Amino acid sequence: RANSTTNWTTAGGDCTLSQSQCTVTWVRPDEMYHGRIRQVCKNPAMSSNFTYAESTVITPPGCDWSSHSGRQEELECLDGTFCSLVNPSNGTCCGDHGGRLRCPIMAPVMCDNNN
Repeated sequence: RANSTTNWTTAGGDCTLSQSQCTVTWVRPDEMYHGRIRQVCKNPAMSSNFTYAESTVITPPGCDWSSHSGRQEELECLDGTFCSLVNPSNGTCCGDHGGRLRCPIMAPVMCDNNN
């Protein structure tokens, strides 16, 4: 659970009995988390109790490009300029402004082309 809440979140994931660690991919950057784990079986009577982590974990700070620009159809460039993603004549706008910093809400995943 995040330090800012009292609600536990079920992570699920790729854990099996043969693994000694699990990967959780939904955590937010720069956030303190408390952890607990238990084995859940098809037969609930066989499920384990929770084991709580002895210490908290703080996730690393996020990269600038790990969040969207905050605008529906505009890229944010490295110099703070915003460029339309849907205007074809403006397709390389960020190339003139240092490159892309963040992609728009409509296409939030950063791509290989920084223009």
